[in-house]
Amino acid sequence: MGTQSGILDVLAAIGSIATPIIVLIFSGIGWLIANRLERARELETKLREDRIQIYNDILAPYIFLFTKDEGLPRAREYKGKSSIEVGSEKVGSLDYKQTAFRLSLIGSDEVFRAFNNLMQFFYAGKLGQEERSEETTRELFELLGTLLLEIRKSVGNEKTDLHHFEMLEFLITDIRSKYQKDGKY
Repeated sequence: MGTQSGILDVLAAIGSIATPIIVLIFSGIGWLIANRLERARELETKLREDRIQIYNDILAPYIFLFTKDEGLPRAREYKGKSSIEVGSEKVGSLDYKQTAFRLSLIGSDEVFRAFNNLMQFFYAGKLGQEERSEETTRELFELLGTLLLEIRKSVGNEKTDLHHFEMLEFLITDIRSKYQKDGKY
């Protein structure tokens, strides 16, 4: 019986020493995991803020395309130019190319693909046409609406049900009458 009591005493002593050590180890592991998760959240928040700024900069020239010429700012750089000319100049500028480069680094794949498709439309010379065909105009709306939709998803609205034309309704007064049939695009 004495041997059994001695073994129990040794086990109790080991348990009393091991318990705080085990608690300390698990607490440390828990702290490391929580710290990494917090850092990942902080980085994701910063990345989202950077993406939003880049997305705003990428979209800025296209706002000019939907602005009436008389609605352009009165700055000297816009004097005597149409909104299409101003938008095209901005898309072709060095600043815009630098922003596009930043987009290629931190934009989502879907946003960057949609942006590339829109830029290919621009490079084909279709954007700068004063008089675009109905088919070309529709293509521009589809490309820009898709870019806006992908940006929307990228900044946290992944489950959106909006159509790419719905993304442009606030910009284009007659988009529903021209492109909707039976209430659907």
